[in-house]
Amino acid sequence: MTDYDHKAAFYEAINKQFPKSRKVYAQSEVQDKIETIIRAKLNPNTKDAKSYYLMSHFKVMEVGGINRLITIEPDKN
Repeated sequence: MTDYDHKAAFYEAINKQFPKSRKVYAQSEVQDKIETIIRAKLNPNTKDAKSYYLMSHFKVMEVGGINRLITIEPDKN
């Protein structure tokens, strides 16, 4: 039998169909990003590189009492 990597083949086929698809994050990773952004906003004097990156790419929005992570779309001038 040959060693065929089904997972790699699957993602290769997906990338061919959807070259600019969105990245899917695990729920724990999303929650970590939300908490990091909220902490950075509460204490504006102490931010690290990760906080700056997250705040420049994401926004936290409360919808129905639940914090949601929203991607900031780049401006096209």
